[in-house]
Amino acid sequence: MEFDLNKRHCYWFDALAQIPRGSGNEKAASDFIVQFAKDHGLTYKQDHVWNVIVDKPASPGNEDAQPLIMQAHLDVVCEKNKDVEHDFTKDPLDLYVDEEGWLHARGTTLGCDDGFGVSYMLAVLEDETLPHPPLSCMFTTMEEIGLLGARELKKEDIHGKRLINLDSGGETKTSVSSAGGCTAVITRTLECEDNADPTYMLGVRGLLGGHSGGL
Repeated sequence: MEFDLNKRHCYWFDALAQIPRGSGNEKAASDFIVQFAKDHGLTYKQDHVWNVIVDKPASPGNEDAQPLIMQAHLDVVCEKNKDVEHDFTKDPLDLYVDEEGWLHARGTTLGCDDGFGVSYMLAVLEDETLPHPPLSCMFTTMEEIGLLGARELKKEDIHGKRLINLDSGGETKTSVSSAGGCTAVITRTLECEDNADPTYMLGVRGLLGGHSGGL
């Protein structure tokens, strides 16, 4: 994908990259979405865990269409190379495009998961030329640590029965499914003993990014 700031989704991705937003630290990003809604005359609701739902009326001629929900999460994975000084609670990402046209962040994770999902939603919400049904855009929090923000959503605030989740891999692929998660807590009493054998720490770095859901 060509990263061109003249394209609105790229513009919004770059703007979001200036806002630290690790899981549990999404307030500034949430407030950014609220200000976006205010600037564009859109209705919104922000809750106690910084989820934001932004609603936009249908474009002319589509008022009777079924509402459509779009969803992406605000938080990103925060990892950096060992030799990089970066504070994910306050430092913006340092984006650059390499000679082959690939977008990177210097020494840190890039935040595409789910920064581009959020960026596309903002681009859709601001576009006054795009035909669309009534839209309800959900920006959720703390996805990376257990879908915690989504758990706090209230049914009465969700307007629609059709949902597109913008958090999947591949520009040319669409997953028709419903992904969920479950949590199990297992406890066991351990007995400790002295270890006389040598111990080792193994580190693996410098590889391409991955996701447990794709393993």
